[in-house]
Amino acid sequence: MVKNMEKMIPWGRALDRRLLASLKEDAAKRDITSLSLIPPCHIGRVEFIAHERGVLCGIRIAGRCFTLMDKGAHFKALLSDGAKLKKGNVIATVEGKLRALLASERLALNLLCHLSGIATLTSKFVEKVRAFGTQIYDTRKTTPLWRDLEKYAVRVGGGHNHRSDLKEAYFIKDNHIEAAGGIKNTLEAIFKKKKDRRSVIVETRNAREVEIASRYPVDIILLDNMKPVDIKKIRNKVTAGVKMEISGGVTLENVKEYAKTGVNRISIGAITHSMKYLDISMEVKNIR
Repeated sequence: MVKNMEKMIPWGRALDRRLLASLKEDAAKRDITSLSLIPPCHIGRVEFIAHERGVLCGIRIAGRCFTLMDKGAHFKALLSDGAKLKKGNVIATVEGKLRALLASERLALNLLCHLSGIATLTSKFVEKVRAFGTQIYDTRKTTPLWRDLEKYAVRVGGGHNHRSDLKEAYFIKDNHIEAAGGIKNTLEAIFKKKKDRRSVIVETRNAREVEIASRYPVDIILLDNMKPVDIKKIRNKVTAGVKMEISGGVTLENVKEYAKTGVNRISIGAITHSMKYLDISMEVKNIR
């Protein structure tokens, strides 16, 4: 399963361009410290080591940073994305020109620790609600130009992806409702113009808006910033077959209470914008 997920990484020129641009931003080919201290002929071997428990994500992406800098570098992943890490696990090794390894280190670790942090936090939310059959979703609160990798990390952590961009679904939010003159006017306009099969998601803020939204053939009603006790009262107002989603104010401490309300989905922006980097280091083990 994990190996199949790694096939979903957006390999190719688009990813390489971003990695190369990031290496250029860091002036990787002009690393004056390494150029001053390390002879060009020195070959090194480094290890990636986990310093805390978590879910691994992005190890082959990290490896690509090295092979872009040194085409002769040999990268070997010892664990795959989705692996449950323990403190002290050796995740991968890379052997190549030592200058290139050190120049690539920060980009590789930034991506690896960031993506593993997303996968780890996502997995914690998923585990909390597993018994209730509720699914954890991400949002579009992602790093510009790196959304595809961050959403990949959510999947590695056992979560699901919300729409990837603005064209993927009709997602009516509070500002759309205000701009269109109320939720009824908004839904009337959407279904008058809608000619395709893309999903319609509507954000609601109270029982009245939920009741109005339920009169239309929407796919998902999102309950925004509502308390569990209020959600339980609102559930019977939702048309059978329409999925219910919760968003806003959900934490690891209260996610179970939200899941107990019987909603289908919980979307959490924090899994991509407020995660903690997973502590992973790169250490030189051999020089020749």
